[in-house]
Amino acid sequence: MGSLGADQLEWVEDDVKGLSASTPIVVFAHIPLWAVYPEWGWGTLDSAQALGYLKRFGSVTVLNGHIHQIMQKVEGNVSFHTAMATAFPQPVPGTAPSAGPLAVPADELRRVLGITNVNYMAGGHHLAVVDASLAGTPAEESIPILKAAAATAASKASSQAATKTQTPQAQAAPASGDSSSGEVAQVSIDNFAFTPQKLTVKRGTSISWTNHDDIPHTVDQDDHIFSSSVLDTNQKFQHTFTDPGQFLYYCRLHPKMTGTVVVE
Repeated sequence: MGSLGADQLEWVEDDVKGLSASTPIVVFAHIPLWAVYPEWGWGTLDSAQALGYLKRFGSVTVLNGHIHQIMQKVEGNVSFHTAMATAFPQPVPGTAPSAGPLAVPADELRRVLGITNVNYMAGGHHLAVVDASLAGTPAEESIPILKAAAATAASKASSQAATKTQTPQAQAAPASGDSSSGEVAQVSIDNFAFTPQKLTVKRGTSISWTNHDDIPHTVDQDDHIFSSSVLDTNQKFQHTFTDPGQFLYYCRLHPKMTGTVVVE
């Protein structure tokens, strides 16, 4: 789940305290300020406090991205609107094993990506929010495409899980020649960077990567020695390094994010 934190909450309170109640308020947020789907972290823990500062205003519109699909909700004087993205689609809540980039047929990709235009005219007009897919098709047509793609992804994930049922048992009872040292080093994924960017460890050490960003990332070694699934906020990936050498890796969603592991 996202969190605004004390500094941003204080800023919101200070920013609106001098405005009249008739002032139309527009809030731009990355993560939704309502609980879209907490199981995937699609919500903000302290959103109620932020929205509390806005209760006295007659018109409040909250716009956000992060979930890469159109969802709308009206609660009292507050209208919530999430937008499509131009980067990659994500599944409809609850239709896939997890959040993250969703593979769709190439000929349908532009129908599930899009932009949102926000128009405001002084006077008695409501804020105009217009969604459009890159293909020019109605934005609501993206939902059945996302659901179908998620069903395919869920089926593949189920098949892969069935082939790995023996893996935990094998790890619990390693062979006598296992070179694992049992040590686990930590790498943080935050602010579009791996920290530390370069890490030197002993042979047999495991490294655990944790995504602290509010958008998905991956951990992929250049030579495909290891590769994570898409990691949403607070999800982890771990790999044990049994051979010496230098291992370069990157995020396949954001290739400019790179890191290095040196195994001695």
